[in-house]
Amino acid sequence: MRLHEILKIIIISYEALFSIIIFVIYSYCPKIFVEIGNSLKNNNDILNLLIYILCVSVGYSIKQASQILTPMSNNKILYEWKGYWKLKYRVIVSIVICAFCVLIYISTWVFISSISESQVGILFITSIIIPLIVDINLLCSKFKIRELMDMYSNR
Repeated sequence: MRLHEILKIIIISYEALFSIIIFVIYSYCPKIFVEIGNSLKNNNDILNLLIYILCVSVGYSIKQASQILTPMSNNKILYEWKGYWKLKYRVIVSIVICAFCVLIYISTWVFISSISESQVGILFITSIIIPLIVDINLLCSKFKIRELMDMYSNR
């Protein structure tokens, strides 16, 4: 049951949709990623800047995750909710996805000279955009959880 939920979280997500879109774009227009890869291979300043942005994004994800799982001083209503474990899994999977993207980025950065330009383009684009998608999802979740907690705690 829990493995099923984790697979559902990974497969039915905006992150997966973005990955599919990138794959489709690559299938029809690989030249775009070759150009992105060439630009990135020739510019270390951008690579250094992007790693900082990515690290900030992961830190932001962890902060948002904490605020989602403990939104108020009295979280008893949330903790007693039967779907809390699903929320917690989603938050944990989100952090893991961000950490995985950091690993992809760093691996690509380390092995950039031995990877084709199109692969560099795809890997850098996905490893930067997916954590941003995760951050947006976590932010929206935080707002919704806070709204629901306010609504149910005032009853």
